[in-house]
Amino acid sequence: MNIRFIILFVVILNGIYDILCATSILKITNLPPLDRLHLSMFHTKPNRSILACYLFINGCIRIIGIYLKKYSIVSLSYFIEAGYILYETIQNNTIQYKAYFVIITSLLLAGFILVY
Repeated sequence: MNIRFIILFVVILNGIYDILCATSILKITNLPPLDRLHLSMFHTKPNRSILACYLFINGCIRIIGIYLKKYSIVSLSYFIEAGYILYETIQNNTIQYKAYFVIITSLLLAGFILVY
């Protein structure tokens, strides 16, 4: 198994996770831990519908982007996610350690996708 396969597999799993979180936030599926994970990162809770839509679109971009081999678009979705969470962190609207984890992992995945 090579590093590229592992990275793409992690991205696909992350896309599935984002879609499951979105459906759980909207109460389409009943997955108790997933409906709170993203919301628990914020001090002031974002609009549930907008957050769920954002997560669903990100998940679709990541899965379809890997399938179509459009890696730059997949990487861009991670850069946007890191930028959004960084903005919310600067505005003091996030729990710091959770935000830093998302920012660092998003930037690492974006970079790995571009390099490999």
